[in-house]
Amino acid sequence: MATRVGQGAAGPLYESLVVGDYEAWFKTSADDIVRFGQQEMLLWFCLAGAMAELGHRPTWSTFVETEVFNSNKCFVVFEGSKA
Repeated sequence: MATRVGQGAAGPLYESLVVGDYEAWFKTSADDIVRFGQQEMLLWFCLAGAMAELGHRPTWSTFVETEVFNSNKCFVVFEGSKA
């Protein structure tokens, strides 16, 4: 089942990102994101896809909900592969 997108949609998708559940991202359509006014999250999709492709999982993250800025803020650090 796809992640519900709408008010507060960033929360469930963020939680999926934190645990490396990229499948939840793949099941959420870009049309749903745009329809519910979550355009800023489209950048997250690029990040999630790249990290899934590389097999990287987050090592640290935080999510800041705000009424001051246009959108909530997500900060994530991914551990890179060791060459």
